[in-house]
Amino acid sequence: MSTIEEVSNTKRKVALELSAEDSAKYLDEAIDHFSKTVKAKGFRPGKIPRSFIIKQCFPQIRKRLIELHLSTLIYEAIKEHQLDPISTPIIEEMVVVDGQPISCVASFDLYPTFELPPLESITLTKPRVEVSDVDVTITINNLRAKQAVIKTIDEDRPLAKGDIADLSYEIFLNSKLVTFKKDEKPLFSMPVDEDTEVFPEISQAIVGLKVGETRDVELVMPKHSPQKNIAGKKVTFRVKALAIRQREVPELDDEFAKDTGYPEVTDVASLREFVTKELIKDRDERLKTYLQSELIYKISQLVDIEIPEAVLDNQTLLQLDTYKKNLVRRFGENVDLSQYINEEFVNGTRRGVAADLRQTLILEKVRAEKNFSMTDQDLENELLEITYITGQPLDKIKAHYPKDGERYQGLQTKVESQKAFDYLLSQVTIKESEEPLANPAAPAAPLEDDQAPPDSDSEPPQAE
Repeated sequence: MSTIEEVSNTKRKVALELSAEDSAKYLDEAIDHFSKTVKAKGFRPGKIPRSFIIKQCFPQIRKRLIELHLSTLIYEAIKEHQLDPISTPIIEEMVVVDGQPISCVASFDLYPTFELPPLESITLTKPRVEVSDVDVTITINNLRAKQAVIKTIDEDRPLAKGDIADLSYEIFLNSKLVTFKKDEKPLFSMPVDEDTEVFPEISQAIVGLKVGETRDVELVMPKHSPQKNIAGKKVTFRVKALAIRQREVPELDDEFAKDTGYPEVTDVASLREFVTKELIKDRDERLKTYLQSELIYKISQLVDIEIPEAVLDNQTLLQLDTYKKNLVRRFGENVDLSQYINEEFVNGTRRGVAADLRQTLILEKVRAEKNFSMTDQDLENELLEITYITGQPLDKIKAHYPKDGERYQGLQTKVESQKAFDYLLSQVTIKESEEPLANPAAPAAPLEDDQAPPDSDSEPPQAE
């Protein structure tokens, strides 16, 4: 026999009482199991009173009853009440008395139930999408930069801004040379006079240095440096210029345009036309994402969607764990995680997780109510898009998306969620705005023909 108590919109309690017959059978089995190992003065093995075994082994008996019987019975009771738990039921109360029915109370979480607000009452402001000639030029110059060739400059001149310096170095701590592991060479390349992520002091100090010359640079090593013996300490880098290199960017001409590899591009004019179309497509997608985000936010403001604490805690921990692993992968085992993960960061992550979960719940509700599904044509369109992006044959792509696989399910969720979003957007009022859609980041300055972008930063090897 079982009953359900509604604690909140997302939490329930199930009270379960076993029959006298089942209670006696399960308890007898547990007592018999532990009677073989229990010892008591004045009693021979197998002759110890049941009451003594229950008292002596109650934690173990309780655990055995839960593992062998109650866990399954609790789930069956929840299913009988047509509920779908999203967390493992936790037994809060349990009564085990010899000769009486075993009973327990367990709590569990559910996804919240809610109703969408009147969608016609929601108004969204739609920013204007525009692509300027400068945007097109910047994108093309980025393509040119990707095809740049790095060449050594055989000139007797000092390092200057725009150069890439090949350097060797020694590190001194309190005037004592720091040694390196045998299989590591103290060499690295660095753009000159740039605000680099790694050791900007060196990048700025090597201006004017000629090949073969050395210069001492004082700096404080990062606390998260993998070089543990000097992490967070003030050291002196003695750097020596080995070579001057520069990136040669290809000329913007018809030959470069053809080399981009886009089938519809044959000259500079068609390249600009192609890039313009791609930028418009990209910004249309960003506009859709922006409107979707605004829509979910406004719905969340009008409807109280309670997120179960167990789900919120679990998803937040998963995100934080992924972030920690990325920090360790980037900075090494010695990284001070507290520099990056503080209470404010954790709370921000938790808020982001809550917003994502609310979006998922809203879309799931719409998908279920409107019975949206992925058609064969939808699947074909998605696979063709993947084919276009990857350049792989359609048959090969299809083989990677069997209908019983996770990849297929991921596509299904994507398509059905987009249909739910499109439905929601069709039901609200959208007003046009003259304000342009904000770019995700400010673009770099247009590339001049005689100006090359800096090389990527690189960290020196680990010292012993």
